[in-house]
Amino acid sequence: MLKFVFACLLLVNGGLLAFQLGWFDALVPSGHEPQRIRNQINADKLRVLSPAQVAATSAVPAASLTPASSASASAAASASSTVIPAAAAITPVLARPVAATKQAACIELANLTLAESKRFETRLAALTLPEKPVRLEVREQSSHMVWIPPLPAGKEGADKKSSELRKLGINDFYVLQDNPAQRHGISLGVFKTEDAARAQLAKLSQLGVRSARIVEHKMPLLRVAYRLRGLEAPKKADLDVLKAGFPRVEEKPCEA
Repeated sequence: MLKFVFACLLLVNGGLLAFQLGWFDALVPSGHEPQRIRNQINADKLRVLSPAQVAATSAVPAASLTPASSASASAAASASSTVIPAAAAITPVLARPVAATKQAACIELANLTLAESKRFETRLAALTLPEKPVRLEVREQSSHMVWIPPLPAGKEGADKKSSELRKLGINDFYVLQDNPAQRHGISLGVFKTEDAARAQLAKLSQLGVRSARIVEHKMPLLRVAYRLRGLEAPKKADLDVLKAGFPRVEEKPCEA
């Protein structure tokens, strides 16, 4: 019995030795690296390139190759050779930090009058912005006013002129009441600079207003601004459409 077991072990060891020596390769492939090389197509054209050579022969920069993409980049390098990038071309990708996501825009829309702010805020709410707008009230010092001086008919003349302005599509005005010297005159805008007042006067002239004038007007001026955060491109496009209806609005980046 022991002789039989010894003979079996001897046969098994002999078979393993023959397999290791490659005697059975014709029947069962060994899977050894030399054997795999011999089984490859055009193995003689296989060559290892440095990162600089990969960058010169491939449309994909060597530094940007990943283990998954190196094979496809190598195949595109040459129709007659197979390219295997060196490990140095792959290592920097593994250590590269993920780029920070670009923050969405934050802008401030300023220079709205109190009357304009009510209409603007209503339309702003309809946009369903990602964050609720922050309303800011800014006190400034005005220097010039565009106005139509008081007419001889007093209140009746102011009412008639107001009706004419509305027919021309002008709704941003108010009839002055407080100052006796200006009572029943019609203000068409109060501005910080004379240049801004002249721009408004030119615009009114194009609409057909001929009796407007510029006068110095020193008094505190209240303006409303809205700070909007988290704006992405689609919402910014909607906001630009809304702004077109408020020519006096000034857009600027949010303060730090």
